[in-house]
Amino acid sequence: MAQGGVSTAQMRLRATYVETPLTFQDIIQGITVPSGEEPRAKLLTAFLNSKLAIWFAFHGTASLGADRPEVQQAELMRLPFPSPEDTPNPEQSRRAAEALVAIVDKALGALNKPSSYREPMTTTKSWPRSTGMLSLVRRCSIEYFCLSDDEITLIDDAVDRIMPAVQPHKGTFPEIWKPADPSDRQAYATTLIRNLKDWYKKPERLV
Repeated sequence: MAQGGVSTAQMRLRATYVETPLTFQDIIQGITVPSGEEPRAKLLTAFLNSKLAIWFAFHGTASLGADRPEVQQAELMRLPFPSPEDTPNPEQSRRAAEALVAIVDKALGALNKPSSYREPMTTTKSWPRSTGMLSLVRRCSIEYFCLSDDEITLIDDAVDRIMPAVQPHKGTFPEIWKPADPSDRQAYATTLIRNLKDWYKKPERLV
């Protein structure tokens, strides 16, 4: 399996599963797995392409906010990769793992065809976003790690809004730089109240 650095255009790590010998240098890193562990390697490949992986890397890698973002080998090895049995919901995690492995198998099958698979892209006002396989990787990774709604919101907000604003591309104007409108303030107030209300004794309440 090869991990080929950081894509700031899609704000994610770029990992590829390969079963043929290869050589590489510089920013590309390789992870070898024992015979019989191929499904585990495919699962890791899918996870490394997820929003969750880049979110963890952003918080543990100093260079992601620099001119040439990269994840060093020691930093890569610190990313969480629990077995399904070590998650809060092992059965859900096993199903998600099977789905993630199937995604990698589908991509491998497409590469063996005359025209290789290319991720379809849609563009928002501030940042390009991928659809298709990467969206499925995101959903299955969320299920694998048994994330709560608040944790999902935290990760999506960081990857979609904060990280693009840290190192924007030329000619872009990240959403987070724009002034908040009434709907933004309403959403902020609603989220703040929902997360603070349990700290107050009844009948006190936040409005």
